[in-house]
Amino acid sequence: MEKELYNRLKYLLKKKKTFCEICSDLELEDFEVRLLIKSLREDSRFVDIIDGELVTYKRPKRIYEPHHIFIDKDHIRLGLIGDTHLCSKHDRIQTINKVYYEAEIKGVDRILHCGDFFDGRLSFEGHTDSLRTSTYEGQLEYGIEKYPTFSGVTDVVSGNHDDSWYALTGKEILSDVAKERDDINYLGPNSRVIYINGLRVSLMHGDMIPFHSKYFKFSRYLSTFKKGEEPHFVHTGHSHISTYSKNGNTEWFRTSSLMNRTPIQREKGLENENSVYWVDVYFDDDGMPAHVTHKKQTFTK
Repeated sequence: MEKELYNRLKYLLKKKKTFCEICSDLELEDFEVRLLIKSLREDSRFVDIIDGELVTYKRPKRIYEPHHIFIDKDHIRLGLIGDTHLCSKHDRIQTINKVYYEAEIKGVDRILHCGDFFDGRLSFEGHTDSLRTSTYEGQLEYGIEKYPTFSGVTDVVSGNHDDSWYALTGKEILSDVAKERDDINYLGPNSRVIYINGLRVSLMHGDMIPFHSKYFKFSRYLSTFKKGEEPHFVHTGHSHISTYSKNGNTEWFRTSSLMNRTPIQREKGLENENSVYWVDVYFDDDGMPAHVTHKKQTFTK
C-alpha cells in the first residue's frame, strides 16, 4: 500500500498537480501528503511545500557506493558535527574554532560533518538579508578562509542549504572547497555510507529521510539495509537539536547546529542547540568495532 502511494505521488508530481489536487486524488489529509513528500527521496530533485505550493529544486545526484577509510589504529576518535551554516549573519565561527581546538586536544582522527556547511541562498523571504554575502564566490571564499584547519580530516556531505547553490549555479560548493583545502573531504550530496576500517557509518543531512518525522520510525530506515549490513551508527543533523537513540546494534546520533538561533526560528518557535558528539571506537583484531562510547559536549556563548 505504501509503495503504491509513493508511485501515485510521483505520477501526480510529474503531471504538475497542485498540492490540493494531490490531496484530493490520493484521498489523504494534507498532513499525510506532507509526510509523503518529506519522505520522498529522488536522485535529482527535492520536493517541498512553500506557502501551500509545491516547489521542486534541482539537486546533485547522490553517490551510492560506500566510501572506504583505513586508519591503522585499534582505537580511533571521531567528532560528529553539522549545520555550521557559514555566511549566515548568525554563524558562530568562534564556536566552530573551539570545537576544532577540542578535537586537536582530544586527538580526534576524523570529524564527520552532516551538511549545511554553508547557509547557501534559499528562496524564502528575508533569507538574503540574513547572509554575510549572497554570492557563490563570496561564500566559497569565506568557507575556505574562515573554516578552521585541522591536523586530521573533515568528511562532509552537503545539506539542503549547500545544495541551493547547485539549483542556482549547477555547482557543488563543497566540492570547490575541498579542492582548496586538503583537510576537507567532500563525500557527495546529502548522504554517503562510510566504512572506517570495519565500522559502518551512514552520514546524511536528514532533510530527505522519513524517520526525522515523528510519524516514522528509525527501524524503517534500517530495514532498507541487507541483514548484517546495517550501519553501526547513523549520523544526521538538519533539525538543530541533538538526540541519541539505539535500535538493535545501530546507534543514531542527531547533531545540533553550530550557529545562533535565528529570528525565523524564534518566529516559528523552533529550538536551536550548539553541541557536538565525541565518539571513541575500539576495534578487535579483525578491524571490527568491539566497543563504542560517546559523549556530548555543549557550547554556550
